[in-house]
Amino acid sequence: MLVYEEAWALTEAGAATDAGLQSRLRCAAVLANEVGMDVCRAMFRYAGARSLFAGNVIERCLRDVQAGAQHGMVNDVAYEARGQTLLGVQDVAALT
Repeated sequence: MLVYEEAWALTEAGAATDAGLQSRLRCAAVLANEVGMDVCRAMFRYAGARSLFAGNVIERCLRDVQAGAQHGMVNDVAYEARGQTLLGVQDVAALT
């Protein structure tokens, strides 16, 4: 079961998520953001000079994905929290 499906099933059942699931959810979000940034950078690079102009769809995609990457939820701290949960560290704040 995918991590988001697992979280949704728990939510529907009215159950709480634990730090392990929360850290897996956050890592999935970080990975999705990193892949999105890689794709947008490649599009920007291969689109040529036209992609530099404001309003160009590729420029807008690159700007938006970079802005999203600035969010605290999708940074490398997520990987630290995941490592802590895998090592059994107590009181991990996976979603902060």
